[in-house]
Amino acid sequence: MGQPVSAPQDLQIAAGEWKYDKALRDMMRQGGRRETIDLWEPLRRIAVPALLVRGADSDVLSAEVAKRMIDALPDGRLVEIPGAGHTVPADQPEAFARAVRGFLEG
Repeated sequence: MGQPVSAPQDLQIAAGEWKYDKALRDMMRQGGRRETIDLWEPLRRIAVPALLVRGADSDVLSAEVAKRMIDALPDGRLVEIPGAGHTVPADQPEAFARAVRGFLEG
């Protein structure tokens, strides 16, 4: 496990809302993790329907990687939410809820 991060360093609180700290994201991108874990093979073994919700403006999960994930999943579905970055539930909560509800209701 990595070092614990205190809330003031990893979250910015403004007007009652939280925002992910880009410094934490950058640290992880620059090798903050000690080892790379290949999850492509386990992804192929998920036997239940799976929903991948991607923010169209995400700079964390690219459209190409999302498509690769959907192609790897036996029953994967992709929903891209316009006007959302990586934290879709925070950026577009109503659109996120609609996407999940639609998936669950089939």
